[in-house]
Amino acid sequence: MRKTPIAPSLSHQQYVALYDTWFPEGRNPWRDLYTPEVMNKLADTLGLTAEIEVFTLETRLCHTAEEFLVLMNENALAAPHRPIGLTYADRSKWLRKHIIQPVTALLTSLGRENRSYLSTFPNVEMRGLPSYPAFPYIEAELRALLDWATALADQFDIRMRCLEPDAEGTPALHVGNDLRYALVWQLLEIYVATPNHSRKEGPRVPSAQSAKVNRKQEKSGEFVAFVRMAAQPILNKVDLLTDHITLAIEKFKVANGAQTSRKF
Repeated sequence: MRKTPIAPSLSHQQYVALYDTWFPEGRNPWRDLYTPEVMNKLADTLGLTAEIEVFTLETRLCHTAEEFLVLMNENALAAPHRPIGLTYADRSKWLRKHIIQPVTALLTSLGRENRSYLSTFPNVEMRGLPSYPAFPYIEAELRALLDWATALADQFDIRMRCLEPDAEGTPALHVGNDLRYALVWQLLEIYVATPNHSRKEGPRVPSAQSAKVNRKQEKSGEFVAFVRMAAQPILNKVDLLTDHITLAIEKFKVANGAQTSRKF
């Protein structure tokens, strides 16, 4: 679970009030989405009765909602509260120009084929010259910086693709497929981490199995019901997310050496 992004000296009420200036009206992820009514339904779905377990689930869901509302509504956030109004595009472009390209060039310059340019030969010792740099260590640190900056820029690019432009070319508040799958996967991780009080021992395992209610109606399995119920406040609409849930379950099962049913 991610750390709360607000200073711990602030009370819950204080940072909830602060978030009111960041998010659209009625969309504060720490107050408006996972209301007591919603949390009661989610707790019933997962069989949670302990107050601390429900609180932990709510906190994880609020962190997730905060992250995805930022992705979905980046251009609706009040500009004064963004770091100097930077968008994902701004940050990706800056990283590639000022960090990734220069570090890549520096690593090439420090390669063994260029080491002779840095040699003091034939004057092995030169007065006033500091000790010879530890180039292997410098290269390792630069490669670590390059990997980190590249991964960060790639993440910004992924998030940019989730903000698809409308007919006028203005980024719309549209939830693309990539973003919906990312949301489902994050809800899967929350589901697996939630205590399991069913008769079956062991951690929760996401499944697409459905239960027969009668001949004409089926009730979604626990995991499917949880994802759809938990995603609705974030997406602000009813979305079955069937393809995204199926893909997430398959990925989870493959990672854990099992197969999944496609029945919903």
